[in-house]
Amino acid sequence: MTAVTQWFGPEVDPVHVGWYQRDYGAGANACATDLHDWWDGKQFFFGIDGEVTPVVSGLKLPWRGLADKPVEQGGVL
Repeated sequence: MTAVTQWFGPEVDPVHVGWYQRDYGAGANACATDLHDWWDGKQFFFGIDGEVTPVVSGLKLPWRGLADKPVEQGGVL
C-alpha cells in the first residue's frame, strides 16, 4: 500500500491533479476502498485497469491523497 494523507470530507475538493483513494463504504462496495480515482482538477474519474471513466455526477465521498502513483493487481495504472 502506498503512503496516504488524512481523510478529507466530501465537501472539500482536492487541490492537486492526481490519484486519490475514496471511501466507498462497506457492503457490496467494500472492495472499492482499494480502488483509486483520478482527480482532473474539476471532477473525479474511476480508475479501472489503466483507464479512467467519469464518476456519476453528484457522487461525493470522503477522499485521501496518495503519495505515490497506485499499482493495481494485473497491471500498472
